[in-house]
This record gives sequence, C-alpha cells and structure tokens, in this order.
Amino acid sequence: FKKTTDFGTMQEIVDQIAYSAIMALLLFQQPVIRNQTDFDIRLIKHQGNFLLLIQKIMPIYFEIIEYYVEIKNLLKNKKIMDSKISLDDIAKQMNNLFYPNFIALTPLNWFVRYATYLKAIVKRLNNLPLLKNKDEAELKQIYPLVQAYEVMNKQLADKKMVSPYLNEFKWMIEEFRVSLYAQELKTIYPVSQKRMISYWQQHIQVNNQQKGATLIELMMALFILTFITVSGMKLIFNLMHSQPKTTIDLVELISDNDVG
Repeated sequence: FKKTTDFGTMQEIVDQIAYSAIMALLLFQQPVIRNQTDFDIRLIKHQGNFLLLIQKIMPIYFEIIEYYVEIKNLLKNKKIMDSKISLDDIAKQMNNLFYPNFIALTPLNWFVRYATYLKAIVKRLNNLPLLKNKDEAELKQIYPLVQAYEVMNKQLADKKMVSPYLNEFKWMIEEFRVSLYAQELKTIYPVSQKRMISYWQQHIQVNNQQKGATLIELMMALFILTFITVSGMKLIFNLMHSQPKTTIDLVELISDNDVG
C-alpha cells in the first residue's frame, strides 16, 4: 500500500474510495440529513452496503487509470504537436477531471462517467493528426463555455461560495465534449451549446445577479484572444457592426463565421 501513483499512495486512494462510498450512502441521498437522529437512521440502514459499494467503485477507478495512462502516452505523439489549441484544451480538461482528491470529492454519479469522458479524449487524440481543423471547429463551440465556467467558478471561490448550478454546468461541459468527439459513447441527457447557454442564463447568470451582456462580453473577448486569424478578424469586424443583444445571437453570429 506504500506504492505511490499520480494520485497518491494506494492507501490514500483506498481511503478516498471509502470516503466516496460514505458520501454516496449517507449525504448524497434524499431526504437531507438534518439532525443526529436522521444520521443514525441512515447509518443503520446502509451499514451493510459500505463494503459492497467500495467493491463496485474499485474497478471503476482501475478502468479510469487505464485510460489515464493511455492518454498520457498518446500526448507524446509527435504527429499532434502542432495542434496547440486542441492540446491546451485537453490539458485543461484533464486538470479539471483530475483535481486533488478527485475520487473522494467527485459525486459518484459523475465519477462513474469518468471512463466515458476519457474514452472520448482517447478518440479525439487518435483522430487529431488527420482531423486537426475539424477538432478546432468543434472546440469553437466548447471554448467560451469552459472559460465562462472558470471565470464564474473563481469569482464564487473568492467569495467562499458554491453553486450547485455551476457544478452541474461543469459536468454538462464534459457531456458536451462526448457529443462532439465521440457521439457513439452517448451522453446521459441531450446537450448542445444552445441548451447550455440557456441553462447558464436561467440558473447561473440570474442567481449571480449578472447583466445579460456579461457572458457575451466574456465570450467575445476570449474568442478574440484565442483565434486571431484572418477569419478571426472577420468575426471581430462583424461583432462590431452586428452588436448581438443576447448570447444566442452571439452564438449564431459565431457559427456563421469560420473561426480557426
């Protein structure tokens, strides 16, 4: 148990898996535990299920590690080294998935989706040498959503606040990646850029008392910084003259411009 992996010693990993099982059985179930009596009742109800759940989580973890190692090896492929934008995005995605104590802190319903997300990355990396332009075109749909999430997440963290809606948005991004890069793996619910923007406007922008233009301005700035090309300059020109009033308008305008 002293062997060290990228995610700690085996003992630390087992401890995280045990913690994940406890959280899943005791805290992430309805109704919400409100007092010691509720906790004791829940504990008695599930005391025989802890070991069974741990035994189910262990093979999930080992499958995740297999894909994690495969991805690390694929990233060494010299044929993809000129795909910097795509590789930067994959690196950011991996960092968001494999954060400190991710086994313990990721809700189990999302942890079981990790293998699917990693399979999609494997397929994306295998296709990248031949489909670089297609990859970057699809990334155009993801990029502003990821950046919007990261900015809002930092703002809330600075205020020591959390948002269940923003957390859900994070996993929507992962499902959206699957729909773009490995459709055959299937998502757990319908997801698209427009659906995600609508979700953002209804649940995140409103709850954080942001004006409607905030996300639009963020998306515009990030696209300008990331895609400074001839077509990118065309998009900037069109944005200056069209002045989209909603996020949906902006998305439609971006879709009409081949930025990349």
